[in-house]
Amino acid sequence: MKRNGSLHPPRDKHRDPDIVPAVFDQQRLEESVQRFAAYKPAAALLTKLDEAASLGGTLSALIGANLPVSYVVEGPRIPEDLAPARAHQLVARAVYLAQATDASAGDELLARKFGKVAHAIR
Repeated sequence: MKRNGSLHPPRDKHRDPDIVPAVFDQQRLEESVQRFAAYKPAAALLTKLDEAASLGGTLSALIGANLPVSYVVEGPRIPEDLAPARAHQLVARAVYLAQATDASAGDELLARKFGKVAHAIR
């Protein structure tokens, strides 16, 4: 991908954020984060938050990539809908969406992710 007139990732300390749509599923988001990792984004800008049916996979992928969320966008208007990201608000929204859709992690998923610790979590 050509960026800043070069085929090489930028090396300056003022790195652009990775733009991350909250409507991506976890696998698609992980692929996107990996694809842009060469550019060493300093943070993620989480868009389409108002359209997301869930946030658990999104937050898991970003945490797994050690990519903090700097800003969120909760609507189509920029800059009006742009706001600084707050961890407690993102987690609260993720919990709300999970409860609203009756989503839960099954025993199989927990066993794959956490092994024997999964049973202690439940």
